[in-house]
Amino acid sequence: MQPVSGLCVVIAVVCVLIDGKKIAAEIESRVRDIIIQKNLSPSLVFFVVGNDPATGIYVRKKQEACQRIGIRSEGITLPSCISESELVEKICAKNNTDATGIIVQLPLPDHIRQEKVAAVISPPKDVDCQHPENIGRLVYSSTLMPCTVAGVMELIGRSGVEVKGRNVVIINRNYIGKTLALLLAGKKASVSLCGKNTDLEKFTKEADIIVTAAGSPGLLKMNMLKKGVVVIDVGITRVGGKIIGDAADDVKEIASFLTPVPGGVGPMTVAMLMKNALTLELNRFGKRMNDY
Repeated sequence: MQPVSGLCVVIAVVCVLIDGKKIAAEIESRVRDIIIQKNLSPSLVFFVVGNDPATGIYVRKKQEACQRIGIRSEGITLPSCISESELVEKICAKNNTDATGIIVQLPLPDHIRQEKVAAVISPPKDVDCQHPENIGRLVYSSTLMPCTVAGVMELIGRSGVEVKGRNVVIINRNYIGKTLALLLAGKKASVSLCGKNTDLEKFTKEADIIVTAAGSPGLLKMNMLKKGVVVIDVGITRVGGKIIGDAADDVKEIASFLTPVPGGVGPMTVAMLMKNALTLELNRFGKRMNDY
């Protein structure tokens, strides 16, 4: 058949929404089965500083997951005026208990340094992998990753997306972005680490995979992307009672894979926290998650 002169044929992209809820449920089920089979009794301690409503919701969801799976949990809520030294003292006290893991919910008040708090959690109890020692281990492919980062890596892997040799753009220069860049570079991807004020289109137009965690609704738009891009949206912003991601609605018209918000990375963060708690509990007995 001869091509028709002047006729432009547009091939539509079928966007697959990555079901984070389904994958998270599968991970939680496996964790629960191992806990029951091995008669384990893992436990988590949550430190919450201040009374931010969103933080309270996140912690409650994590504790509900603990209850579903069979992980004991303790929530410690402290006033926002607590001093850094007082918080450190309370964390150190929990280091000397039989708790499997300790997590300090972010964000913290401005007068408390996140890096200082992370450094006082005992590395074998650091369930969100924030201690400098545990971050260093990521260079050597440690099985323990920060929960949100682990969720992103799991979603990419479960989608069958090849990372090796691909151009990856991460829109986040903080803890999540730096850690993801380290892990993805370790898988032989070419990684660009950007902030939301970068000339983003210069990078995103060439990206095969984009992970955005800017917390800026609608930051990523269709005209900034190339056809078939994979978009992992970590951004969470509450607007008018709704949770909005960084990707605009029209992104699904050009992306091959996209994580919805909500229902994408959020449930995975909780599921990977459960998995990390099990990993730490198995480590206490010289076991590995891969053995099961």
